[in-house]
Amino acid sequence: MVRQNTSGKTIVFCPFKAPLAALHKRLDDEFGVGSSIVYAGDVGQVEAFQGSGFPRVFLTTQKRGARALTLTAATLVIYYGNSENNEERSQSEARPHRIGQRNPVTYVDLIAVGTIDEKIRARLKDKRKRAKRITPSNWQDFL
Repeated sequence: MVRQNTSGKTIVFCPFKAPLAALHKRLDDEFGVGSSIVYAGDVGQVEAFQGSGFPRVFLTTQKRGARALTLTAATLVIYYGNSENNEERSQSEARPHRIGQRNPVTYVDLIAVGTIDEKIRARLKDKRKRAKRITPSNWQDFL
C-alpha cells in the first residue's frame, strides 16, 4: 500500500543555470535561506535533500541531475523548461524512483502557450512514441 507523504520535497529541472539561480534566490527570499539548493555535483547536497527538513527544493539542470542520483525524498518533479534530449528527460524522471521510494511522484511541465516550450515538449512525446515502437526484432529498420 502506498501512503501519502505530507513532507514531500520537490525537484526542479531546467535546461539552463540562470533561471535556476533566480529561482533559488526567490525561494530563499520567500521561505528563508536554505529552503532550496542548486545542485553543483556535491554528494553532501544530495544527502541534505534526502534528509528531513530543509532544503525542501532541489534545483538542477537536466544534464547535471539526470544521472546517478537517488532523490527519493521528492514527491513532486517540476520541469521548468525542457531540452530536446529524450534520454536526459527519461533519466531525470527516474531520479525519485529508486529503491526506497514509498510515495507517488507527480510530474509537472511548466509550458507557456505559444512558446518554443510547446514544440519541444511535443517533440519529446514524439521521440518517446517512436522509441516504444522499436523492438529487438525491428531495430535495424529504424537505422
